[in-house]
Amino acid sequence: MKKFFFILLIILVAGCTNNSKKVTEEKKEEEKPVEVSEKLGEYDLTINLIHWSECSHCKEEIEWLKQIDEKYTNIYVNYFEITEYDELDSKVREFFEIEGTSVPLTIIGNDYYLGYSKSSNAKFMQSIEKYTSFKSCDVVDAIYFDKDYNACFDINFNG
Repeated sequence: MKKFFFILLIILVAGCTNNSKKVTEEKKEEEKPVEVSEKLGEYDLTINLIHWSECSHCKEEIEWLKQIDEKYTNIYVNYFEITEYDELDSKVREFFEIEGTSVPLTIIGNDYYLGYSKSSNAKFMQSIEKYTSFKSCDVVDAIYFDKDYNACFDINFNG
């Protein structure tokens, strides 16, 4: 009987160790930064981030975007603190028909993303690659400077 419990204990411990190792490996996978394809398009792109200074997810995204901004000369990032740019935030959310005031709000071309986690980087990269493959229009810039942002939206849609 003691042998049975001893063997059972070894199996349980071995199982926990393997699961622990697997979780650690999965965590390492999540922590790897997502890189922009080396075949990034040649056209300029502006990424717009509406954030709040007290938001931890916003801070994480800002750190990631700073790396992208520094690495690629044709990518620019605008950071809009929601408490300072509340009118712009309202207009952007109205344009994209976004309800609520959740942050971070990331706008890349006609694509927008609410919230942030490391898994968001892959989606951001797809948008970055798409919108650097043609001369896209910055919708947020058009809204901010009272330009025809609907025409801007059409340019990006047809690009």
